[in-house]
Amino acid sequence: MLRAQPHLRDPRGLALTPTLTLTRVLYDLTELENAARFKKGETERTVKKVENVNKWFVKLDTDLNTLLAYLK
Repeated sequence: MLRAQPHLRDPRGLALTPTLTLTRVLYDLTELENAARFKKGETERTVKKVENVNKWFVKLDTDLNTLLAYLK
């Protein structure tokens, strides 16, 4: 079983576990999918929508890097 590594911490200073990090990745993917979805009748994304999608890509990238740190 993988245990929390003391050098991997979230912004609040809590030790991250692989389970917590994987949960964050899944949440990021769900939110990214929702942010990128077009509503009926939409044909293009607004600046606000693009910024929101980019925000979730950044969070996903951060959380994936944290998860990959466990595998090193």
